[in-house]
Amino acid sequence: MKTLLGVVLGLVVAGGAFAAERKDDVMPLLGLPSSADFKTKCKFTDEQAVKVDKVYTDYKDKAADAQNQVKTGDDKKAASKNLKALKKEIVAKLREICTSDEQKTSFDDATSAKKKQ
Repeated sequence: MKTLLGVVLGLVVAGGAFAAERKDDVMPLLGLPSSADFKTKCKFTDEQAVKVDKVYTDYKDKAADAQNQVKTGDDKKAASKNLKALKKEIVAKLREICTSDEQKTSFDDATSAKKKQ
């Protein structure tokens, strides 16, 4: 019984540590790649990845509101149009972070990959 309790307690502590570690990560918005994905796919620097996270943080509430309107709003067509416009605005802000033509090409591929699937 003590062993089982010890194992459960260990898992809870480990899970809490993992959750605390993930808390620092900024979640990407609207199906866009994460800052880590941009680092890999577009060869973003750590500084550029921080800028990506800032954009996601700045738009977090707007994106949540827009998604909520699509789900619960009266005019779903208009809400969907607003959501697409917001995503386009976010993508434009993220693309400004690119510093070379090579990064811009990789960025365009990474952000349009969802459409191709």
